[in-house]
Amino acid sequence: MLTRRHIRIKVLQSLYAFIQNEGASGAKALSELEKSLANIYRLYLLDLHILRQLVFFLEERKAIEEKKQFSSPALVHTLGLAVSHPFLRRLADDGDLVSALEIHRVHFGDASDVVRKLLFDYWQSDLAKTHFDENLPLGEGWLKQFYGQYVANNEDLHAVYEGMEMHWADDLEAAQMMVVKTMKNLRQNKPLLVELYKDEDDARFGKELILKVLADRSDWEKRLIEKSTHWDIDRMALVDRLLVEMALSELVGFPEVPPRVTINEALDVAKSYSTPKSAAFVNGLIDSIFTDLKAEGKVQKIGRGLL
Repeated sequence: MLTRRHIRIKVLQSLYAFIQNEGASGAKALSELEKSLANIYRLYLLDLHILRQLVFFLEERKAIEEKKQFSSPALVHTLGLAVSHPFLRRLADDGDLVSALEIHRVHFGDASDVVRKLLFDYWQSDLAKTHFDENLPLGEGWLKQFYGQYVANNEDLHAVYEGMEMHWADDLEAAQMMVVKTMKNLRQNKPLLVELYKDEDDARFGKELILKVLADRSDWEKRLIEKSTHWDIDRMALVDRLLVEMALSELVGFPEVPPRVTINEALDVAKSYSTPKSAAFVNGLIDSIFTDLKAEGKVQKIGRGLL
């Protein structure tokens, strides 16, 4: 499931696209945000789809081995254990997953050969030889090792993902954490699929934040101009400006979120998505305007210690 930080990043990206697209409406910005967040779930399903393909690939290897004139009964047995592995069977047969793949139209299309190559690379690797050694038991962590080495860190696969959605390079970690959570769900006998959001509050957070920023932009612009005694606001990097506006809207509009959390998140995103000096610059602006907002009584926080 997504963290608030990742939701903030998607809000930043949606706002950036909105500002660049002159004439776009707030409804369009909100629609693009919702689409961008939903696409992370599709990325998660694509990784699960590869694990399903592994089941069918191993069944294929087992059938080929059985037909050989001098087949290895031990290898056939080991492959039989693999394809009957509880997690793989659920991946192959789970109705909720099959339905989700159909609803979200999850497939690799012309890039299916990349997945096929990934599976063959694994099959011919020393790792697979270890996993399917007829003299060794099939270890509990073999599927996690396959995912970590041949899916999660596969540059060819990542290039395919980036070709599908330009922002998926930023979303890989979130989707992969959801896959890891799916593996944990199996061990805990919970439903296989992971929800995109932790709860309803997180599901609303991104939408509410982007609407508050769009509603408050004129006020934030006036305040930024007041603070810009030594620089021109029009020369301020758009990412930096949007991070300041997002933080201010969150400080005023989300009473349950501690100010320090909001500010630290803005600074962390600035370090990743702007210039090396942006964090200090953004911090100074937020701190200065936040001081004014508190003095005006516009910051009301709920709970002890939030201020």
